[in-house]
Amino acid sequence: MQEAGYIPETRFVLHDIDQEGKEDALLARSERLAVAYALLSSPARSSIRVIKNLRVCGDCHNALKIISKIAGRELIMRDAKRFHHFKGRGRERKRRKRREREAKGGSVRGEARRQSENARCSHVALYYWMCVLHTRTTSAT
Repeated sequence: MQEAGYIPETRFVLHDIDQEGKEDALLARSERLAVAYALLSSPARSSIRVIKNLRVCGDCHNALKIISKIAGRELIMRDAKRFHHFKGRGRERKRRKRREREAKGGSVRGEARRQSENARCSHVALYYWMCVLHTRTTSAT
């Protein structure tokens, strides 16, 4: 995510801990975990809806925007005050046009491309879960 432009905003962590601990605390926010789980368990190209009864912090808003672009998925986040809608248009328009062309021509490569999209979404979610688990195991020792 950092290669895509994500910079952790630690001012949203209200605990009195060091800077590294604040960055680790941002990884375990509930909306991020929900999106990671949805990326792993939902079909490719389906939209992801998350409902939260509290407000979404600015750091999570930025992170979800980047996750949406990386995964190429639509994220709809509902919090206590408003909807946050991320379209995930990083490369999706080009993919959709290719799929339409392949559907007309009946290309076999379309299925391989869908499988690679599923794998990419799974890789993003698995990487996120590994970061969360790594921070939890290192902080527990």
